[in-house]
Parts: sequence; C-alpha cells; structure tokens
Amino acid sequence: MLTYIEVHIYYTLPVIFLALLLYRPFYTKSDTFKLVFLSTVALVTASPWDNYIVYHKAWWYCPNCVLFVIGYVPIEEYMFFVIMTVMTTIFTGMVMRWDLPTLHLKIKSPLQSTLIRYVPIAGFASAAVWGWFNAIPKTQTFYGGCILWYTMPVLGLLWWGAGNYIVSRFVPFAISIIVPTIYLCWVDIVALRAGTWHINEATSTGIFVIDVLPLEEFGFFFLVNCVLVFACCAIDKTDAIMNTFPQIVISCKYHKPQDVSNLPQMEYFAVLVRAFAITESNLPQDPINDLVTSLHVLSEASKSFNTASAVFSPNIRQDLGILYAFCRVTDDMADNAETHEKRREALAIIRRFVDELFSTASSKKPPTKLQDPTLPPRINWPYYASKLPAESLAAFRAISRIAHYMPSGPFYELIAGYQWDLDATVVKNENDLLKYSTYVASSVGELCVCVMMYKSGMGNWNGSEPRNEWVIERAREMGQVLQLVNISRDIITDSTTLGRCYVPLTYFSSADKDYASLTRERKPLSVGEDQLRGFAIRMLYLADNLSKSASEGIAYLPAEVQRGAKAAAEVYQGIGAVVRRTSGYQQRARMSMTGRAWIAFKCLYGSTDRVKVRSESKIRKTLVTGKGMIGKHA
Repeated sequence: MLTYIEVHIYYTLPVIFLALLLYRPFYTKSDTFKLVFLSTVALVTASPWDNYIVYHKAWWYCPNCVLFVIGYVPIEEYMFFVIMTVMTTIFTGMVMRWDLPTLHLKIKSPLQSTLIRYVPIAGFASAAVWGWFNAIPKTQTFYGGCILWYTMPVLGLLWWGAGNYIVSRFVPFAISIIVPTIYLCWVDIVALRAGTWHINEATSTGIFVIDVLPLEEFGFFFLVNCVLVFACCAIDKTDAIMNTFPQIVISCKYHKPQDVSNLPQMEYFAVLVRAFAITESNLPQDPINDLVTSLHVLSEASKSFNTASAVFSPNIRQDLGILYAFCRVTDDMADNAETHEKRREALAIIRRFVDELFSTASSKKPPTKLQDPTLPPRINWPYYASKLPAESLAAFRAISRIAHYMPSGPFYELIAGYQWDLDATVVKNENDLLKYSTYVASSVGELCVCVMMYKSGMGNWNGSEPRNEWVIERAREMGQVLQLVNISRDIITDSTTLGRCYVPLTYFSSADKDYASLTRERKPLSVGEDQLRGFAIRMLYLADNLSKSASEGIAYLPAEVQRGAKAAAEVYQGIGAVVRRTSGYQQRARMSMTGRAWIAFKCLYGSTDRVKVRSESKIRKTLVTGKGMIGKHA
C-alpha cells in the first residue's frame, strides 16, 4: 500500500528539493514573488474546486492512505496544490532564464500582434462554455467539464496579456509544460496502480491515454501546467516592460520615480497588473532594437563577459550588456579612427555626450535621491545621428535610458583613459599601470556594482555610506585586477594593431630598444617570447596581490548576485591561468567555452569561500588610512 504522504515523500518532494538546489544560484526576488503569488492563488482557487468534484465523486481516495481530511479532500491534496506549483514554476525558471524577456517584446506587425492576442481567446472561451454546460454530476463529462471551466477562463486571460510573448518563446515554453506534465502523469499512474486514489468511471469518459491514466487526469496535469507556465510568462513579460519602460512605474499611484525592483510588494503587484494589460504593439520598439544591438556588441567583443553575465538575473544582465556595449563602442571610437585628428574628434564627441548625459547631475558620486528616469537628459540626438554609425548610436541611446541611476564620475574616468591613449602617455612604472587601469577598468567595476545594487532593489545606491564606499572600492580594485589580466594577454595585440605598450618601462632590461619594438616598429616578437611572457607573469602577480582584497567585496553584494559576481570575475581571471600555463607567449590567449562554463559552474555550485565580515569601524578605519585602497595608486 502506498499512502498519499508517501507519494510526496518518494516522488514529489525530492524532485522539488533537487530543482531548488539546481536553481539556487539563479534565484531572485522575482522568483519569490512567483512562488508566493502563484501558490496562494492555486491554494485559494483549487481548494473549493477540488472539494466540489470530490463531493460529486469525480475521484476518491483510500481512507487508510491519508493523514486526515479537511472538508472532502485529504490534507495531502492541499499540499499537492502548492507542490505542483513550486515544481513547475522552478522548472520554468530553469528553462526560460537564459534569454532576456525584453528581446521577446518585439513585434513583426501590429496586425499580427492583434490577431495573436485575440483569436485564440475565442477557443479558450468556447472550451470554457462547453465545460460549464457539460459539467453535470453523475455524467461521463462531469470531470472533464469541471477541468475545462476551471482552467480555460484563466488561460484566456493570461493569453490576452502574454500571448505574443508566449508565441515568441514557444520552444522553452513548450518544454516547461511537457516535462512536468509527463513526470506528474507518471506519478499519477504509480498512485493509481497502488490504489492511493481512484478516478470514477461514471464521471469520466473511460478513455485512457496510457496504461491506467484517464484522459481527464492527463488533461488536468497538462492544463494546470499550462496555467502555471502562462502565468510565469505573463510575469516575465510584465517585469520586462516595467524595467525597460519605467514610465509604467512613474504613472502609477504615487507618481514617484522608483525602480520596480525596489517597490513594496503591493505597489509592485499594482504596477504588474498595469503592465500586464499593455500590448506589445503599443510599446516603442527603439529601446528593444537598441538592446538587441548592444547585446550583439557584447557577444562579438567578449566571449568571457558574455558567458559570465548569463548567470545574473535578466534585469541585471540586460543593463550590464548595455553598459558593456557603451564602453566597447566608445573604446573603438577612440582607438579605431584612421587619423590622430579623427580620434581626437571622436573623443570630443564622447565627452560632449557624457556632459549632456549628466547635465542635470550635481555630483560625480551616486545621487542620494532618485532621479526621474522618464525625463530624458538634454541630449542633441540629431547631432549624434549625423556623427555616429548605427551601432554606436544604438549603444549611446541605450545607455541614456539607464544612466539615471549611475554616477557620472566613472564615465569621466573612462574619458581620461581614452585621453591617455590619445596622448600616447608612457607607462613608466607600476603606479602608472594601476592609474591607467583605474581610468579604464575601476570605473567599469564601480558602474557594474551600481547596476547590481539598483536592479537588486537597493535603489540609487548611496556610495557616501562607509560600508557602501568600501564595497565600491573593492569593485574598483577588481576592475584593476581584470584590466591587468587583459593587458597581460594583449601585449602582442596592442603592439601590432595599435602601436601601444602598457608594460611598465621598469620591466624592460633595455627600455629604449624594446619599447620602440613594441610601439613605433610594432614588432613585438623581436623582443622575444620569453621576455613577453615574463612581462605578462609580472603583471599577473600584481593582479594576484590585488585580487584577495578585491574579492572581499563580493560578500557585501546582495545575495542574489554574489555567486554571479564571483563567476564573472573568475571566468575573466581564468584567462590569466591560460597565459601562465602556455609555454612562450600566445597571441591573445583565450579560454575554451568548456573552460569558461566549468569555472562558472564551480562558482555557482561549489562551496562558497567564507570571507571574514568586517565591522563598520574597521571599514571606516580602512577608508581613512587608505590601506588596501586603489586611491593610493591614482
């Protein structure tokens, strides 16, 4: 005899435990909202429905196989409502998280969008009506009719809000339904064979899908899983709208500039409903097109960053992609112009844009009050459209939509780094090397922390607080570490393509001759592979000295981004390991996709390093003395 609670102990709870264990590194506040909201709705709606059908003997249970009964239904059945919801919701998250929801807000034509949204609703409505009028107790259509009138109105409503999104994600959507349905049907067959429960032949069609599984049972699992996956898609779609088009938030009840991830639950739910009702054809497509372009820049320019960013939640990944694309296109503008004069002109364009972008900002530190994201900065877009190629213009537009929560200082540091290259400033010693790394990489590290904090619900993060300032400094150190890895890898590439050398002069045994080989002559191999490798190893040792302190800041990031931040840092530092273990000096060392994935996997699922948590007083002392601070190198 198999009791109902044993069905859960042996077949459902272990699967949930495994799914939660696998999904844990990717779990966010949005997942908490899905689980709590959908489980509550399932319990509230399914309880009276199930009591009704059990009262009319659509199915019954073995009295000796249950713990106790509430109403007409065993307690284990109430547990099942939540268990099924959690199982399908988590599995859907695992399947669908790998692509950004915003990318699926694009439409091909308004007519097609309208047809997709409304035509299937007629089918859902017809099935609901048929079910309602055929759910007659003591007839063979009773159980099936009850399933239809219970699920079809909900499916119709969810399709109205998310039909276009669902169609655009059909393959992962279908997998999210099919796999849990097959598994739960198998569990149902096991319980039916054991006599744990039984489906009444008098209130069902007598058609069996397989073995002892009635058509109605298969229909129940399939349609309820459809409801759950439809709901997950609807939440993802509305969340993408709220984060990409924040004017949805501004128009809500309180008219305050707020990040949606920082809203209280009830306000978030109200905004969610508002965004749910918006059809994709009414959304401006430029922000989506610019995001597509930005992500293309990311995927082409940095395989390591692209791999590492995949571990973050969609909203963080989206803004990190936009930030990286802007840094990449501006770097290319400053480097790739044909003449020195054109490079100077490109840098002037970048500086003018940043000036306009932060024309309303009064501080180079993160603002302590939220700025209004719906008020576009005073940017002369026709001017930039006449000066920039389409890819660069898209990156400029994309960054302007998220700059409202970013400090201006790091952008001006980036410009200082570009100016360093334009002026062909010589890196005389390690202090100069670290200063340059501060300009071009510490700045990016700080901006990445701002993205993680803001999109994790921390709002416009106030860097003036001692603990927050300490975390920002650790991020800036990590930026230096990754830049040193980058420079170590690219000695030959920087020399042959740009005529540049970031190796400190103090590293050279014959500085004048070797430096000229790397810069004016662009013949790096004439220096010798062993000496090039020696340069790289020394810079990697410098990176190692900074890495321990830099890594301490990860423990102070929001829990949902800690493992992702560690994976992102270690995937990129893995390039240094490739440089170290390669004999001679390999031109632009790369990690394989397998290698990047393995490092990310270990960071996500391996044991987390225990970092000693510093007290507020120790952090304040560190800031005052400058111990371990990047500021001493600037």
